[in-house]
Amino acid sequence: MDLNSIFSGIGTQIIIFSVGALFGAGGHRLYAKQKGKQNLISGDHSNNEQINAKNITYIKNHAKSEVDVSNLKTYSNEQIENVIRNGDDTIRRKWCVELIVENKASYLIQNCISKMNNNKEKYNLLDALVERGYENIEYLEAIIVSLTSDLYRYETIKLLARKNKPNLIEMTFKAIKNNIYIHKSLIAIYDCDIPLFTSLYKNGSCFSNKIYASKMKEWINQK
Repeated sequence: MDLNSIFSGIGTQIIIFSVGALFGAGGHRLYAKQKGKQNLISGDHSNNEQINAKNITYIKNHAKSEVDVSNLKTYSNEQIENVIRNGDDTIRRKWCVELIVENKASYLIQNCISKMNNNKEKYNLLDALVERGYENIEYLEAIIVSLTSDLYRYETIKLLARKNKPNLIEMTFKAIKNNIYIHKSLIAIYDCDIPLFTSLYKNGSCFSNKIYASKMKEWINQK
């Protein structure tokens, strides 16, 4: 028998007995409380590990749903509909670009555009298509018509002016109601296409505010 183990065990019992004698029941409660706290901390670590594992799985799956657009050809129309239905506007925009470029079913593309609510993402979709040199007017018009912000209509006019698309510029301009963006858009159009500017301007009648009509005349006189 190991004498060291015996004396070590005896020593531990003496300490526990002494603490109990010195502090009474309070000492035992203190020991039990401390022991319970250690168990609780251990349990918290276990729970945190489980939560972190779930978060990592979610992040991986979320990233996968965006990356998988590169495998678009392997998806059925039903699977694509699920992506459009469950994704946010950023995911819809990424998928819509590829759906249009790959000439997928029209109802999928129109569904994707109609479900987008974020004007910035709509503009980004239009920008991505124009930068790729996409020419089919049907979907470009559908995106422009879906815009509900005069700010992004103005940004669209600047984009279209750079790419020389007068027909789309005209329809975009006619939807603008805010005098500030009418004024800014006319300036952008003038720098691109003076005849188009003249036909849209019509001596300032496109403005609902005389102050902006006067400002536009002053700007033209300075040119």
